[in-house]
Amino acid sequence: CWKKGLMEKIHMVQEVVLVVQNVLEELANTGERIKNMFNWSVPFLSCLACLVLFVATLLLYFVPLRYLVLIWGVNKFTKKLRNPYTIDNNEILNFLEEGAF
Repeated sequence: CWKKGLMEKIHMVQEVVLVVQNVLEELANTGERIKNMFNWSVPFLSCLACLVLFVATLLLYFVPLRYLVLIWGVNKFTKKLRNPYTIDNNEILNFLEEGAF
């Protein structure tokens, strides 16, 4: 009985270690993608990121942040009403994943 309890504890520890390892791997991958974007490892994506930052700067300069948040919120909460069959995705994460070759 004691041996069975010990083996169960060992398996539980292995499962926890595996989960922690997977989370750390995802964090390292995301950090590496962001680093590569600023290192110009993929020049097209880095140039595109600079262009997006420039446009965002101009947009925030001319349009109050309150209006932008209002537009984002209306878009977010009416997306399913406008098209109920859309698939949710994260555009920023997709952009970063394109640069990971």
